[in-house]
Amino acid sequence: LTDIHDGRKKVFMKLQAGSLLRVAAVSGDAQTVEVVLEDGAHKPQPAVETHVMGVEGGQAASYMLEAGGGMWLSFHREHRVATGAGCAAFDLLLQSAPLQDVLYMGDCPPGGGMSLQDFAQKVQDAVKEGPVSSADGRIVAGQATGGVTASLALQLSEPSLVEVEVQFNFLLSNVHVWLQSNEATRDVAGPAIGASGLASSPLNANAVLQLRLPAGLHTVRLRH
Repeated sequence: LTDIHDGRKKVFMKLQAGSLLRVAAVSGDAQTVEVVLEDGAHKPQPAVETHVMGVEGGQAASYMLEAGGGMWLSFHREHRVATGAGCAAFDLLLQSAPLQDVLYMGDCPPGGGMSLQDFAQKVQDAVKEGPVSSADGRIVAGQATGGVTASLALQLSEPSLVEVEVQFNFLLSNVHVWLQSNEATRDVAGPAIGASGLASSPLNANAVLQLRLPAGLHTVRLRH
């Protein structure tokens, strides 16, 4: 996104009536970019939900589209520093689906889902099997305000490079992963958010936390 035309760009798209749209600017210079959905008359549309995405400070917004039709996705970058870069680079994530499909996507399988705490325990058990491990599960989000949180304990026998990746569906979930400090509960490192695999896949986004840690016990926190 360059400074041409006062750092403003617009993209036209046609969207289905009765659908849910989610848009996010992430990574790079995402925190300097404003993204707004406008109707055909260029009137901004209110978001039903917003969420900060990852350590770079990007933001996601969800829109309920009752009427659908022609819409504009507007981008704006304000150039506050005269000697600063004349352009902004970021990743754009966008997903839309009919509301009825969204309801089906959120249904748990006949066997039921698992809690985030059970999932974290499954991951922790898998880590014991070797330095490279994975675990999968369908998480029940519930109705908790601000989501649910679980802890993952990592016991390192030597200084290590650690990468934690959580894959999720961009339209349905907000996921955050961070290293908890021993001094306080503040976030000392947050994840990078990006696209993963095919857009049509149930898991089409990921949160990746990359750490350089000394030997000892460390706690990684997961929030869904």
